[in-house]
Amino acid sequence: MLVQLNSGTFPHAMLQQVWDIEGGKRHFSFHTKAEIISDQDILGIEEFLAEAAK
Repeated sequence: MLVQLNSGTFPHAMLQQVWDIEGGKRHFSFHTKAEIISDQDILGIEEFLAEAAK
């Protein structure tokens, strides 16, 4: 994943765009759906869950 993000070829356009802007700051963390599903403090959790359900 990091290779794709760093090379600008990640297939999820919105994540790639954010990575291009913020990736150098290294404030990204990666978690599984199971790790975050119960954390209601995560911004955009509803959109994430809707997208993950597809």
